[in-house]
Amino acid sequence: MITDGIYSFSRNPAFLAFDCVYVGLLLMYFNWMLLLFSAFAMTMLHLQILQEEQFLFKTFGTTYSDYKNKVCRYLGRK
Repeated sequence: MITDGIYSFSRNPAFLAFDCVYVGLLLMYFNWMLLLFSAFAMTMLHLQILQEEQFLFKTFGTTYSDYKNKVCRYLGRK
């Protein structure tokens, strides 16, 4: 399990980047269809993260729990 580098600030840096792209596109080219698509995509990514967190806990146990208590899901440290 990697916990240093960018993973010391975000447990899901790739998904955070995807979310930032969706928000950036909304800011540049706002329309209602893009808003709906972005909200759907961001929701699906979040649901995938929740499933991955369950898998990581089953795989790494307390090591993952300790990491989860130190680093936020999307951005920041606790």
